[in-house]
Amino acid sequence: MSDPLVAHPVFDDGILDGLHLLEADAGTGKTWTIAGLVVRALVERGLGIEQVLVVTFTNAATAELGARIRQRIAQLERLLDDRIEERASAVDEPFCVAYAARLDDVAARRARSLLRIALARADEMAVYTIHGYCQRVIDEHALSIGVPAGLPVSAESTAPELDRLGDWWRAQAREASPARLLAFTLAGLDPDTLRAAVRAIAAQPLARVAPAAVDWRGVERDLARARAELAAALAGEADALLDWLGTKGNADGKRFRVDWAKGWLGALGGFCADPHPAALPEAVGKLAVSRFGDRVPPFAIPVVCERLATLGESLAQLPARVAHEITAAARATRQDALAQARALGFDDLLRLVHDALADPDGGVSLAAALRERHPMALIDECQDTDALQWAIFRRIYVEAGHAAAQAPAVAGSAAPALVLVGDPKQAIYAFRGADVYSYLDAREAVRRIHRLGENQRSSRALIAAVNTLFDRERPFLVDEIGFVDAAVGARPRRALVAGDEAGGDGGGESPGEAARAALTIARLRPDPDAGWLNAAAAQRQAIEACVGEIGRLLDGHAQLGGRALRPADIAVLVNTHRQGAGIKRALAAAGIGAAEVSRDSVLDTLECSELLRVVAAIADPADSGLLRAALATTLLGEDAASLAALEADAGRALAAASRFARAREDWLRRGPIAALRRLIRDEGVAQRLAATRDGDRRLTNLMHLIELLGDDEEARRGPQPALRAWARRRASGATDERETEELRLESDEDLVRILTVHKSKGLEFPVVFLPFAWAGRGFTAGAGPRTWHERADGGWRAVLDFVPTQQAARQCAAEFHAEALRAMYVALTRAEQRCYLFWGAAAGAQFSPLAWLLAGLDPSEQRDWRTGSKTPPPLDEEAIGRAFDAWRGRACAAEPAALRIVDAPALAAGAAAAACAPASGALPAGVAPGTPPAASMPAPSALAARPWRTTIAAPLVTSSFSAIVSSLHGADGAGSRAQDAVERPDHDQQPLSPEPLAATAEASIRFRFPAGSQAGTCLHGMLEDARFDAPLDRAAIADRLARGGYRRFEPAEVAQWLEQVLATPLRAARGEILRLPEVPASRQVRELDFLLSAHAVSDRALVDAVGAEFGFDAMAGTARWSGFLRGFIDLVFEHRGRYYLLDWKSNHLGASAACYAAAPLDAAMRANAYPLQACLYALALHRWLRRRLRGYDYERHCGGALYVFLRGAGLDPSGVEGAGVHAIRPSARLVDTLDRLFAAPPAQRSR
Repeated sequence: MSDPLVAHPVFDDGILDGLHLLEADAGTGKTWTIAGLVVRALVERGLGIEQVLVVTFTNAATAELGARIRQRIAQLERLLDDRIEERASAVDEPFCVAYAARLDDVAARRARSLLRIALARADEMAVYTIHGYCQRVIDEHALSIGVPAGLPVSAESTAPELDRLGDWWRAQAREASPARLLAFTLAGLDPDTLRAAVRAIAAQPLARVAPAAVDWRGVERDLARARAELAAALAGEADALLDWLGTKGNADGKRFRVDWAKGWLGALGGFCADPHPAALPEAVGKLAVSRFGDRVPPFAIPVVCERLATLGESLAQLPARVAHEITAAARATRQDALAQARALGFDDLLRLVHDALADPDGGVSLAAALRERHPMALIDECQDTDALQWAIFRRIYVEAGHAAAQAPAVAGSAAPALVLVGDPKQAIYAFRGADVYSYLDAREAVRRIHRLGENQRSSRALIAAVNTLFDRERPFLVDEIGFVDAAVGARPRRALVAGDEAGGDGGGESPGEAARAALTIARLRPDPDAGWLNAAAAQRQAIEACVGEIGRLLDGHAQLGGRALRPADIAVLVNTHRQGAGIKRALAAAGIGAAEVSRDSVLDTLECSELLRVVAAIADPADSGLLRAALATTLLGEDAASLAALEADAGRALAAASRFARAREDWLRRGPIAALRRLIRDEGVAQRLAATRDGDRRLTNLMHLIELLGDDEEARRGPQPALRAWARRRASGATDERETEELRLESDEDLVRILTVHKSKGLEFPVVFLPFAWAGRGFTAGAGPRTWHERADGGWRAVLDFVPTQQAARQCAAEFHAEALRAMYVALTRAEQRCYLFWGAAAGAQFSPLAWLLAGLDPSEQRDWRTGSKTPPPLDEEAIGRAFDAWRGRACAAEPAALRIVDAPALAAGAAAAACAPASGALPAGVAPGTPPAASMPAPSALAARPWRTTIAAPLVTSSFSAIVSSLHGADGAGSRAQDAVERPDHDQQPLSPEPLAATAEASIRFRFPAGSQAGTCLHGMLEDARFDAPLDRAAIADRLARGGYRRFEPAEVAQWLEQVLATPLRAARGEILRLPEVPASRQVRELDFLLSAHAVSDRALVDAVGAEFGFDAMAGTARWSGFLRGFIDLVFEHRGRYYLLDWKSNHLGASAACYAAAPLDAAMRANAYPLQACLYALALHRWLRRRLRGYDYERHCGGALYVFLRGAGLDPSGVEGAGVHAIRPSARLVDTLDRLFAAPPAQRSR
């Protein structure tokens, strides 16, 4: 038997080497192919699982790809193991079976070994989003890239360009001249406009910005001069100009009349007199020289108006030019800004890596290092890249790869391979920055192009119908994106049997009995007199037909693969959330449940606006206005009357304020989720929302928002920081770029799915409805810049155009409609068995993709048309009928049951008839004829809640050393631990002592300086800022003392004390002597913030483990907790190959050196449970080094911990050796025990 996969690209001989493009049509098994190529790379090239880079563009896709790759490796390993051990194998996965057959016994044994290694190291699999990959590159190459290592990534981090914009605008507001402010006003330049312009330029750093950057300041001078000249000319020439215009033969009477001219001159006079005019008057163009033709009035007014009209064009370009200047200035100082940044934004990740690769000095070596780490890369969904993303991989694998190919080969190095996987026909995310023209550039750069053309998803008939639709010249309006007929894949399909299938050419049925086919066209029927449907009527007809047909399919007669068709087998694809809401309401009215899935952001919903009003009241419950605003939301349900009654009843008002005050306390102690859930429960929010028409949707949104608040680091600090953070988040304009904010499915029950076309990409459903395929829309330039593309330097380049010319506007329109055509392809290819397509003579149909595909109407050349217009409609019933008949003829010639045309009103009427008459089967006993299907179902005998069969897991907490110690000393366990959720750097567990400790005036500053946490924080801050190899900065010490409230102490005295501490020789646990001034700053990390995951940690086991090696005073309880352990290590440093921890302690143990000798220090360590702290810190360092240090070994690399008591260190009187310094080093055995204590069980780790 011949191998059906012999010609499949997954088994191409050369695809594992060099540059390749894999063009994968919809439903052709792209993910299956990627998984197979990864397996081949492991076996044939001997690459480790961590050496094969797989990049895709969403977190969900990375999870799916990783799982599929792991599954494929395990399947092949099991199949080979069964073969080698001569067992019958249950593995029948097609790739594994075909690939195993290609391996002889020796190769099979080698492959099994390699696959087992890959499975053992599966957690190191390099499957990332593009941002995740760039973050990994920055972490590993921070020094060469030029940013601090370990910077976190935050969605709230703003671009440097936007930070500079704020400074620039404030400077203009303070210093700008009246002429400049006038120019800004006439140009419509305000902070919001400028922010949008700057953001657009920053988002496309490789695009050409039009108009080009020039000095814009001359505009204000020319404008002020022209305005003054116009005022003077009006004062001296207005009457003369009117007389000239009134003289017969001077001016074209169709363009100029004296009464019109009087109005124009009046508008010009008002413009000159108004100190703050909002815009240039239209009269400027009416009286400009160019409008007079050959006979120009001999006056200055037309000349000045001509100049003002020209200046108007410059004013339109002003936002772009100012934004360009701000962006250029920000880019010039970008490196300095990043060096001081506390976090990186997602855009920063891409730009940093791109700029580092483009650097002429270090880019080539960085690219070589990245290729060496990942000799093979597979870039999934390549059609969704943008120019910056493609430039990154081009520099790593294409440009630098060419240079590497010309260089002498290095023994043992793997040849680089890049496989781009995508489909330009499915590029539909331009609104998110995806750029199909970058894909076209990539296609021109690769060596070979492979095609996945066998559709494994849709039925044979449906494939034939789609093929014939797109089988035309320039189907996607882009010359470089063509269409090749899809073939039918070998994957078995489930049969859909609905008793309505078309046969032959489908003729003969009456409208109400028309049969359906794989592609069923629901033809919208306009009023015979009008011949055209307006948008509202078309939408109503489409929704009624869609809902009626769904009801008919679900009446119990349709079968899918031998079972009844379920609601979840049906998807309705829409273009907007509003369309989806209309479909959902109509389905609900018909008794059909539906769930809506959308890419819209939950931050744009009513629930978000109202929840923020509630949060504002929680932040300040004493503010009666904020409290009333919260109570007036639909969440809390108060109306005007109840608010008035509340205002009149002081007791009720106080009770309401108390509930919000309690929520504020809960928020600060336990976090936003606990606070808001309690408030929701107490206020009956869930019951109130559940009673509304779309209660499930609203409840889902509300719980989603609360979860997002719980995940927001700033929100966890309190309700006021939450308000500030979310105000920035909503104003950023980038909410559609965050997957976590997309609207969630409100139910996982068996419901009809309603999705936007964009959300449906990558999914498949047995039955798909496209009720709004007719609802196209024309391109409108609108406000703000537009992006179009041009050929440049042998490739494609994006142009960010702020003032598009007519030609540029036409190109923008062409690209807009081209993407709509690609979206239609995506929508049609979601269906497995049947797709319903709605189209007809309706408003917007002339712009729809079907107008081009069926009637040859270029959508970019169409105009809006309404009933009553003098021109004929762009589409009429006759033209649509011809188009449908031609399509049906081609489709049915390829596959007889491919396509059927049904009148949309007949679908609704047929469903109504079916509801009133029994089908072939008898109705249930006791049900009268004419009863709707939903009502004909027998009622359940009784309703009862399902039994509870699960256990609610304990809540996750963020604990700390301080919280653990508090619980060990008698606090209420998990409760106290939740209160102390965030550990702060140090500090001493001593009560606040605001006054100096009792000591004589002659006593050392060490003993006079106050004790307590506030004093400890002050001293820690000084040491955190200090250079160890130079005198301390007295001014910085003075500043720290002032901020801490210790101005009465002399900075020089405190500095001298700390300098003595820093100069103290430190004897480590193994006896080696360390001196901090000898440790370079590059080998130090100060205030190392760590977060250790913890799974069911037992306090008793923790104390027993540490207590067995180090004594300390603590009573262990039986509590267990899960979550995270947070901590800050004062100093981690490396010296002679060993890593040490150091913790500063400001504890006041006495006023003499003897109080800081070995015995008192040992007692202090035990009393404060510092051995436990040292062991936890050692565990954190152990895990960190284990991940980062090649060949790491605890015994060789870890030197232990040093506790430096500031009040004793540096004192060295006779008889007190090593005063103030205590060394401790947990054994490797203890650290390993703690590691296991904190680790998840193997079953959880595998998940």
